[in-house]
Amino acid sequence: MRPYERGTNQNLTAAFSMNLVSYSGPLPADFSRHDGGLTQISNVRTSLVLRADRENPSPQNGDGWTYNHAPMLAHFAGRFWISWLSSPRDEHAAPCRTLLSNSENGESWAAPRELFPPFPDESQRVIMHGRCGFYLARNGVFLALGFYGTVSGQDGPPFFDHGIGRVARQIHPDGTLGEIYFVRFNANRPAHIEPQFPFFDRADFAFREACESLLADKIKTLEWWDEELQDAKFFAHFDVAREQNLSAISVFERENGQLIGIGKWGRVIFSDDGGASWENGGVLEGVPTNGAKVWAQKLENEKYVLVFNPTSDNSRRWPLALCTSRDGLQFCDLRCVVGEVPPRRYDGKFKDFGPQYVRGIEAGNAPDGALWLAYSMNKEDIWVARVEI
Repeated sequence: MRPYERGTNQNLTAAFSMNLVSYSGPLPADFSRHDGGLTQISNVRTSLVLRADRENPSPQNGDGWTYNHAPMLAHFAGRFWISWLSSPRDEHAAPCRTLLSNSENGESWAAPRELFPPFPDESQRVIMHGRCGFYLARNGVFLALGFYGTVSGQDGPPFFDHGIGRVARQIHPDGTLGEIYFVRFNANRPAHIEPQFPFFDRADFAFREACESLLADKIKTLEWWDEELQDAKFFAHFDVAREQNLSAISVFERENGQLIGIGKWGRVIFSDDGGASWENGGVLEGVPTNGAKVWAQKLENEKYVLVFNPTSDNSRRWPLALCTSRDGLQFCDLRCVVGEVPPRRYDGKFKDFGPQYVRGIEAGNAPDGALWLAYSMNKEDIWVARVEI
């Protein structure tokens, strides 16, 4: 386990008398099987966005870079948009950039292009990171987001006291990209690192308005906390996030207006005042989770869904599974979404196995009411799945 991915959902359970969100039902019996022994959902259609190929580098495979991870998904202007982190071999290693692809149908994907470039001076060990990929502002401006930070120690994450700041650029309806601007700097950013892009107050009015809307969105910015670990005034959930060691939060709203947030290791927070304040909801009880992301969403059919790897083994992240709920609190019916794990073709630091780091559509809405998911396979290939539940 990486030193910054502390604990499990199990060792937090005893600390709290109440676990708000729970699962009841059959659990996987055999993790030697990639499907975990779960029933496979029949209506799943997967599409390959990028297949890493070091031996035959090309624009289609991201120039042969073999670490590809942390995909983010959105739908805007009649297209699906997906971004992800990419580096030549290792996680938390320079150079590292963010790539972008798009698709009209969610099946055939354009060759990736560079969304946020590597830092020009590799000796500074500045890399990209991402907890939040897209934002559709109230004024219609569609933003792509990323985060720059310096690698800590030998292989640590590029945030905490090593973070530099968050960047954004506009994706126009015709697919062209605007200029890159910093939206927010980390308070303790390294003084010797010179920002490579201007602050957003130098952009045009519509872009500035979109960035100000983003910064004021207390639910969207929950995802940024573990890249900063600072500024109690900015983060509405600062105290409980620090208590829970929250990371990569995903939020949905229940029918009664209550907000539920679930992060890595199944750690839960909730808000009864629209996100103005948050309380500790313990952990997802009754099913194991690990340091990969959990995706939480309310579907158009009024079901609530959690998508995650139901295992406490943090290096073998399989299968990709989901469970559903009618009230957003009590989940059941754990089933397999992706139960195939091909051999990892390329070595690299921290390249955990399996379909992992799942994210649904975080900006815009699915055009067909289905559940759309993005995930990486073995931290080297990028996939999208369409799921009917």
